[in-house]
Amino acid sequence: MFDGNRKNVVNRSFDPAEVRYVRLFVVGPTQGLDSAARIYEFELF
Repeated sequence: MFDGNRKNVVNRSFDPAEVRYVRLFVVGPTQGLDSAARIYEFELF
């Protein structure tokens, strides 16, 4: 889990694995007073 991110662009690396499904679990809204979480891009290779 990654908390306290304040950057506009974040790259995270994980060990390679063969998977069938991936879940992106958002536990909080965007920064500021807005109550929405926004994911503008999500890539897996």
